[in-house]
Amino acid sequence: LQVIPPVIGTRKACAPAVMEQERRYTDLLVAATSLRTGERGALVMSTNDGRTLEFERAAGGAQAGDPSFPQYR
Repeated sequence: LQVIPPVIGTRKACAPAVMEQERRYTDLLVAATSLRTGERGALVMSTNDGRTLEFERAAGGAQAGDPSFPQYR
């Protein structure tokens, strides 16, 4: 897995705590080195130093095969 920086984020100045949260999130995205499926079907991105991001489908969200599910090529 390779996320090529720069990761684009907002340019709007939010509260410092929110800006720090966004910075930490994008730092983790760029540092991710592996992908796997979690126990409940979540997408889990991991870094070499053990940090993880876990993405779960929102309740009622579209699933593969549904017409509203995004298709990427």
